[in-house]
Amino acid sequence: MNKIIGFLGVLCCFSGIAQEKETWLLQIENTNVYADEFTYMFKQNTELFTDEEHKVSNYFQLFRDYQLKAYEAERLGLDTLAGFKKEYTNFEDNFFNNYITQGPVKDNMIKEAYGRKLKELEASHILIATPDASDTLAAYKKAKDIAEQLQKGADFKEMAKKFSEDPSARSKAGYLGWFSVFDMVYPFETAAYQTPVGEISAPVKTRFGYHIIKVHNERENKGSRKIAHIFIQEDSLANAQKEAFMLYDLLEKGEDFSVLAKEYSDHKVSAKKGGEFGVFTRRMLRPEVFSTQAFLLEKEGTYTKPFESEYGWHLIKLLENNPILSYKEEKQSLYLQLKQSGRAKQIQNKLVDSLKIAQANRITYAADKKYFAQQLTTLLESKEYTDFPAEKLYLKIGEEQYTYQDFLTYAENNWRKVQSLPEAKRVNTIEEMFKSEKILNYHRQYLFTNDNNYRNKLLSYKKGMLVFELLQKQVWNKAQQDTLAQKEYYKTYQDKYVEPHSYKIDMYATPTKKEARKVQKALQRGNNSQEINHKYNVVYTQGVFPVNSPKIPKGYSPSEKVSEIYKNNTMFVVINLHEEIPTQVLAFSAVKGKVINELQGVFEQELLKELYQRYNLKTNQETLRKLQLKLE
Repeated sequence: MNKIIGFLGVLCCFSGIAQEKETWLLQIENTNVYADEFTYMFKQNTELFTDEEHKVSNYFQLFRDYQLKAYEAERLGLDTLAGFKKEYTNFEDNFFNNYITQGPVKDNMIKEAYGRKLKELEASHILIATPDASDTLAAYKKAKDIAEQLQKGADFKEMAKKFSEDPSARSKAGYLGWFSVFDMVYPFETAAYQTPVGEISAPVKTRFGYHIIKVHNERENKGSRKIAHIFIQEDSLANAQKEAFMLYDLLEKGEDFSVLAKEYSDHKVSAKKGGEFGVFTRRMLRPEVFSTQAFLLEKEGTYTKPFESEYGWHLIKLLENNPILSYKEEKQSLYLQLKQSGRAKQIQNKLVDSLKIAQANRITYAADKKYFAQQLTTLLESKEYTDFPAEKLYLKIGEEQYTYQDFLTYAENNWRKVQSLPEAKRVNTIEEMFKSEKILNYHRQYLFTNDNNYRNKLLSYKKGMLVFELLQKQVWNKAQQDTLAQKEYYKTYQDKYVEPHSYKIDMYATPTKKEARKVQKALQRGNNSQEINHKYNVVYTQGVFPVNSPKIPKGYSPSEKVSEIYKNNTMFVVINLHEEIPTQVLAFSAVKGKVINELQGVFEQELLKELYQRYNLKTNQETLRKLQLKLE
């Protein structure tokens, strides 16, 4: 009970972030933009500012421009475009689903997974399959009867061979071997870990059918090992044993394991890689003696004595020991596995259950339970709705009301999801799906109203999309397509698009002036750069450099092809001049991309100027002052 109360407390408090909106900071016409949105965006963009004293006021200018552009985009209806709505809805759905999987429910499931990961179980099972889920009641009764016989002392192996519908039941008598967390579907795993060693579980339902589980043993999970392997398989096991011990003696004398594996191992795939066999958990390795020997090794680089299996003789070397780490170190990996395994749905289900408790006073189940149990299947099959009470209240959550028609429409769209269930369960399942969806929708609205982090993340994404759409339509595309404006801009600012006065040169830097003189004379004799680089101790640089480039020594004069010797920091430099390039205006084609980029900036400023003239803006100076005190 305390866990439920604790969880509901977190739901209500949202970890301390659900609070009243702060006073408005910016007003565009009659629309308020609040200080908490500014704070959120400011913290996402602090790297933009080097001026520590005025960073809030500087960012506010950008924030105001951004909000004005977003307002204009919304006025133009850009958020109603089909492409925009699809992208934003996908983002919102994914963000909501990820957001609600955070918090105590997620943490409890990760802790549960970690606790299970520390142990491995050895178990057998009997499966009563429900391949088409057409008669789960009969399957359950059969499983329950088998479980009762087992509790009275019936032999599990014999019962598995006789009744189990697992394809391997006859050959393995229901034996599953060893497993740990995430190896089995969640309901099976949970039942197994809750069953004491030597005991038999009650029937447990999974998507495969009903299982009765017997837990034989448990052991510490030693993590995984990366191993190398030498395998000897010969016609005569005596010869194989002799060869294995010969190789062991060579190892003891210092021979390299990988070299011996390549030459002698009969496992050709691993032999090519020096015996490297991959990374395995203990339960993955077969046969059992192989697994046992591999996990007796603890120190990397050590190896086993030769041992025999049903296949031949083996030697194993431990390359990496990967034990189970602390909860803190394993947490993120477990969370990713949890999501990939589909257990995030379990988090959502538990959240819905908790919400039903937390929001009980806001939820009204008004539907007649018998009506749909008796009528829904007929209504969906006949499509005859003449006497259907469409406007009757089905469900109310807060101020949101859902009618019988709302539920019927949902059932029509989702009936295929429950058709494989037995008829008796279909209606109840579709009703629970409908209620869960609406409760989550209510929670989604509640988050947007009360959780600053949630709301501001969505607002940031939506407004970012709006600004992008506006600029693309009214700035970027316009600058790309308006060739007359491009050429006019180029003509007006032609003096910006010039190739500066430059030198095309080779530079040779040496640590001594004596060496520099040798290079200078070699250049004067006509030696090329390859010859000089080969013969002298030089740092060679070539290229085209503006006359004011810091790479060119101060005082350099291009009067001679081979220059005098210049001191440049700690080096002595000789320059070989290939060409002096005068200042020249670049052709439009050469700078078109730069022209378009600059023209986009011009068009954006013109757009902003127009928006500032069109709309009435107010800034709450008192709120801005408080933000400066808080954030600077």
